[in-house]
Amino acid sequence: LASHRLALSALVALSGVAAAGAALVLRARRRRGKGAQLARLETQVGGHRFEEGKVGLFQAGGKVYKPFGSGSRGDREVAFYRLMEEEPAMARLRPYTAHFFGVEEREFPDLGRLRLLVLEDLTAPFAHPSVADIKLGRSLYGSSKSSLKAAHSVLCNAAQAATGFRVVGMRVYRQVTGTYMFFDRHFGRKLHGEEVSFALRMFLDSGHPYLRVDILEEVLAQLRGLRQVLRESIPYRICSSSMLILYEGDCPRVQLSDVRDDSIPDPTHTPNVRLALIDIAHYERLPEGERDEELIDALGRLVDAFEAVHKFAKENGTDGAQAHAARELAGQG
Repeated sequence: LASHRLALSALVALSGVAAAGAALVLRARRRRGKGAQLARLETQVGGHRFEEGKVGLFQAGGKVYKPFGSGSRGDREVAFYRLMEEEPAMARLRPYTAHFFGVEEREFPDLGRLRLLVLEDLTAPFAHPSVADIKLGRSLYGSSKSSLKAAHSVLCNAAQAATGFRVVGMRVYRQVTGTYMFFDRHFGRKLHGEEVSFALRMFLDSGHPYLRVDILEEVLAQLRGLRQVLRESIPYRICSSSMLILYEGDCPRVQLSDVRDDSIPDPTHTPNVRLALIDIAHYERLPEGERDEELIDALGRLVDAFEAVHKFAKENGTDGAQAHAARELAGQG
C-alpha cells in the first residue's frame, strides 16, 4: 500500500509539470434533472475540450452532442454507426459502443450553426462516474492517410507504439473525500513504462486502503468479451479509436472494524461498469477472412496491464481479500 501511495504522489507531481496538465480536484455533486438546453459535458476527459479553448462535447437529457470533426471525419463516424445497424456481422459490436440517435444541427450564439452527432451519454446512469479514455492500437490512421503524416503520428506517440495503447485522460472519484481527481491529455502523454501501470492503479483507487478489484475484474471480463467479438465477427480495421471505461465511484462498503477506513466494497454489491469504443472515424474493410489484428493485440495488451494491477493488489494486500476472509472467519459475514 505504501509503494502504491508513493507512486500516486509521483504521478500527481508529474501531472503538475505543466499548468495545462495539472491534476485538478473538483468538488463532486450528484446529477440533477436534465433539460433540453445543451450544457458542457463535465465528464469529458479526452478529445477537444472547452477548457482548452476548443469546442468540446455537449450533453442534455441523457445524450451527448458531438460536433462533426474536420473534413469527412464526422460523416465517416456516422457511417460506422449505421454499419452496425445494417450489417449482421457488425451487430455484435453494438453493446461495446454508445447508442447512436442520429444527427442534428443547432445554432450557438458564439459558434454559429454546428452539425452534431447525437450519442448516448455513457455517464448518465452513474451518480459519481470514474472515467478513463484509452487510445488503442499503434497506427493512428488507415492506409488512406499519407505516409508522411502517419510517420509523424508514430514519432509523436512513441509510448503508444511501444505498449499498443495510451492513457489519454482520467477522471477518478475519490469516495473518501467526495472529490474528483482529473488528469488531462498532457498528463497522459508524459506516461512511460511503469508509469502506465501506476496510472491504471490510480484509476481504481477511491482513496480507501483497497483498490477497486471488484471493478477491475468486471473490466477484464468486458475487455475479453470485446476481444472475442473482434476475433470472430468484425470485418473492419479500426484505427485511432479510444476505449472509454466507466464505473460507479460511489460504492457501498462493509466496515471490518472500528479502525477508520478499515472497509471493503460490499461483496454482495454488483459493480456498475461500462466499456465502449468511441471516436471511430478511421476504418477500412478487410479482405475476407482477415481480422483487425492490431486492435485485437492492443486489447490483449490492455488486458495484460490490468492483470498486472490485479497481481499487484493481491501481492501487496490492497485487494481486500485478506480482510474479507478475516471478517468471515470472525463470523461477521
